[in-house]
Amino acid sequence: VDETIGDRTFRTRSSAKLPVVDLTFRLAVAAGVLAIERRRVVPGPRAELAATAGDPLELVFGVVVALLHEVGPTEHRWGDDRYGWGWYAEDVDSELSMMLLDLYRTQAPADIDGLGDRMWSLLLGMYHLDDVEERKLEFHHDLVRGAVRRGFELLVELGVVEADGVEERPTALTGYAEKVGGEVALAPLGVWAVQRLASSFTEAPVAGALA
Repeated sequence: VDETIGDRTFRTRSSAKLPVVDLTFRLAVAAGVLAIERRRVVPGPRAELAATAGDPLELVFGVVVALLHEVGPTEHRWGDDRYGWGWYAEDVDSELSMMLLDLYRTQAPADIDGLGDRMWSLLLGMYHLDDVEERKLEFHHDLVRGAVRRGFELLVELGVVEADGVEERPTALTGYAEKVGGEVALAPLGVWAVQRLASSFTEAPVAGALA
């Protein structure tokens, strides 16, 4: 897990430096599957849901809520953002729930890059960015579009969202592959989860409940 760049090796001294491991751990804590007592990790109040005797739907719903409302995929991505690159993180994460509600309302796929552009338009209306030069604005526009895409990628991994038509291409700057294009739509599990989320503040009944 130590990263080597050129002739230098950077030692990994904390799981917080391993983004996927750290995100999984934080989601488990936020969902109540794990808990922290002093400096020890112990089973949480919902640990039994992760066992065969538990309800898998309850477990998945808890993780979805933890991702959207407690951990935040973009806020986690930037972590200790000492340079302010993730100034938009909280706004993107809060809007992600609304994007899911829109997918539920329309019951139709949405263009991923289009969702990123919509998020950028919202940010332009929320912040005074008129004095930022065009080149920097475009760079941050790309960062926001990438943050929205990453949020949906995590929801795809949870089985809440389905993606189609996504392609990979090497970037001009680094040569690393980046994902472009594609559409997202709610998976059947996502329809159930978003409906349950909506039922907490609207009259929408949970699937399977008496209306």
